[in-house]
Amino acid sequence: MKLTCSKDLLLQYINIVNKAVSNRTTLPILECILLTANERGFIMTGNDLEIGIRTAPIEAEIQEAGEVAIEARIFNEIVRRLNGESRDD
Repeated sequence: MKLTCSKDLLLQYINIVNKAVSNRTTLPILECILLTANERGFIMTGNDLEIGIRTAPIEAEIQEAGEVAIEARIFNEIVRRLNGESRDD
């Protein structure tokens, strides 16, 4: 998966989806945000088995489609520390 998106927009949607991500669970996948980039757009999903939040397609330029689950806390920290410039990493 490869895409370009505004840092502020990412943080806004991470904060929304985090409301459905479990902090303490015996199922580590519930501590993750599912990131999906495809022909329909870029979507984030969080779920704690009681509530689930899926964003509407987020404005992003998708170069390569894909899907990944990343720990919400770590993803939030990474995005917050970005300097706002475009990254190809």
